[in-house]
Amino acid sequence: MKEKLIKLWTDMADRLAGSSVGRFWRWWIGELAGVVPANWREALSPPTPQVVFKASDDGRQFLVYSGAGEVFEFALDDDASVVHRNLESELQQQSLDNPEYVLAMDASQVLRKTVDMPNLPERELRQAIVYDVDRQTPFPAADIYFDCLPAPAPDAAGQRPVDLFVGLRKQIDPLIQSLEGFGFKPHRLDLVAADDAVPGMVHDTAGAPALSGLNLLPRERRSHRANHRARLNWLLGAVVVALLAAVMAQSLIMRERHIEELEAEVAELGIEARKVANMRDQINQAVETAQFLTQRKTRHPPAIEVINEVTRIIPDDTYIERFTLKEGEIQLRGQSVGAQKLITEVNASPLLFDAAFEGPISVDPRSSRERFTLSIAMNDNEAEDATAAIE
Repeated sequence: MKEKLIKLWTDMADRLAGSSVGRFWRWWIGELAGVVPANWREALSPPTPQVVFKASDDGRQFLVYSGAGEVFEFALDDDASVVHRNLESELQQQSLDNPEYVLAMDASQVLRKTVDMPNLPERELRQAIVYDVDRQTPFPAADIYFDCLPAPAPDAAGQRPVDLFVGLRKQIDPLIQSLEGFGFKPHRLDLVAADDAVPGMVHDTAGAPALSGLNLLPRERRSHRANHRARLNWLLGAVVVALLAAVMAQSLIMRERHIEELEAEVAELGIEARKVANMRDQINQAVETAQFLTQRKTRHPPAIEVINEVTRIIPDDTYIERFTLKEGEIQLRGQSVGAQKLITEVNASPLLFDAAFEGPISVDPRSSRERFTLSIAMNDNEAEDATAAIE
C-alpha cells in the first residue's frame, strides 16, 4: 500500500513537473537563482555530502567512501548495530551531517544501449523512455532498474541520442537489502567506471569513486532525504523576506496614514483659508463703501446746504409742494405768481445751474397761481446717491 501511494505521488509530481506550470516554476526559480550571488546560493543550499557504498566483486563486503576517500569497510556477516554505530561516528568526525547514501556499481555490471529518440525536452524525453523501455531492452520493465543520459543536442537527422543504462533487479536488490539491514537505505543507485565508460563522468582526485550522476532507482524505491540545513536556511531566508515585507508594508501603511492626516489638515486649512478670504472680501467691501461715502461727502455739498440754498433763492410768493434731491439733480414742484422768474433766480446761484421746466406751466383754478415742475442740476460732476423728498 505504501509503495502504491509513493508511486501515485511520484506520478503526480512527474505530471506536474512536465506541465506548463512546472516548466514556468523551474524557469522562474532558475532566473531568481541567477541573480543571487554564488556564495549566497551555496550558503542557502549547501552542496549535499555523499557517502558512497561500493560492494566488492564477490558481494561479501562493502567499501565506504566520503569526499576524503575510503573511510570504512565492513563485511556482510559483521554485527549490524556495531557497523552502523562506528560508521555514524566516523561520519560525524568528518562533519558529514545528513549525507546522501549512494550505492555504486561498476558500469560493466549494467547494460548500456544508445537509442534515438525525438528531440524533446529532457523531462519529456525521460518520460518517453519509461514507456518505451520494454521495447528497447530484452527484459520486462518489472525486472530492471534503469536511467538514461540524453545527448545535449540533436544529431544531424533531428533525433536526440539517449544512452540507456539498465541493471537487473535480481542482482541489485540483494545489495540494497544488505545495506538496509545495516541501517543505510540508499538514496541513489549510481555507476562508477574507469576512463570514459560513462559519458560525463569526472573522477574525484580525493580517492572516492567517480560517479556518473545517474540514479537507476525508481522514485518509489528512493529513500527520502531532507536537507535540514538548506531547509533551515531557506526558512530563515523566508522569515527575513517576510519581515522585510512586513516592514515595507508597515512603512507604506504609516505613509498612507500620514498622507491622510496631511490631507485632513490641508482640508481644514482650506476651510480656514476660505473663511479668511470671505472676511477679507467683506473688509474690502466695507473699506470701499466707507471710501465711497467719504468721497461723496467731500465732493458734494451736504443736503442741508442744498435745501438752504433753494430756500434762499425761492421768492416769497412761490410755494413748494414737493422737493426732490436725487443723483445730483433737484426737482421742484409747486405754485408761483411768476414761474418764469424762477429760472433766472436759480441759474444765478453758485450751487445750482441749468434750471428748466418739465412740462407746461398751468394755472391752478383755486389759487390762481402758476403750477410748475422745475428741474435743476447741481454744480458738480458726481451724482449723490441719496433721495430726499419734501412734501
